Amino acid sequence: MEYNSQAAFEFKMRFRPRGHCYVNHEKKQMFVSIPKTGSTSSNELLRKHGFIIADYLTHPELHSYYTAVVLRDPYQRFLSLSKKYRYIFRSDDLSTRREMMINLLTSIQVSGKKLDMHYCKAVILLSDKNRDIIPVNKYIKLENIHELPCAFGIEEPIKHLNQNIKFKKIAIQFFDENKDLKEMVVDTYKEDKILYNSVFGGSF
Repeated sequence: MEYNSQAAFEFKMRFRPRGHCYVNHEKKQMFVSIPKTGSTSSNELLRKHGFIIADYLTHPELHSYYTAVVLRDPYQRFLSLSKKYRYIFRSDDLSTRREMMINLLTSIQVSGKKLDMHYCKAVILLSDKNRDIIPVNKYIKLENIHELPCAFGIEEPIKHLNQNIKFKKIAIQFFDENKDLKEMVVDTYKEDKILYNSVFGGSF
């Protein structure tokens, strides 16, 4: 079967607006939801406790709310996105897989804001109209997502939902065998890695 990598990628990419967040206006709290950082679990919990969907780009007054964000190591986040780009692994030809992955990563690098939200860099999803990162009161590592309810004064523990194992294992093996493409992933999300290290410590 012939694969048109660009067409396949464009089919998967859907424009979604930045500024997507959950807010509790009564308590003046905001959570910026970044895909593949436990967002399904977080969003479900917050909706149960008075949070509604909002847009911090069109409502800058939300920037004064107490804000929490969950961050994940960018490379690990991309691995977790593997269900999104599983079409790449349908080809048995390694050169085709490599070409399709290069096209995907190149498109992420050049497409900027016009991305399926899942592929967007965290620094883009956390930026205002001036491309400045909005004020964040508490950053939480994904590994410590159990701290999120406490950050908003919620006593109910967070449940772990929507875990992707099958395609992640395939992606890990692919990048282990193609170190240059792993480096391309790291380079594509280098701004996210800088943010991650600046918040939690570590080197690039």
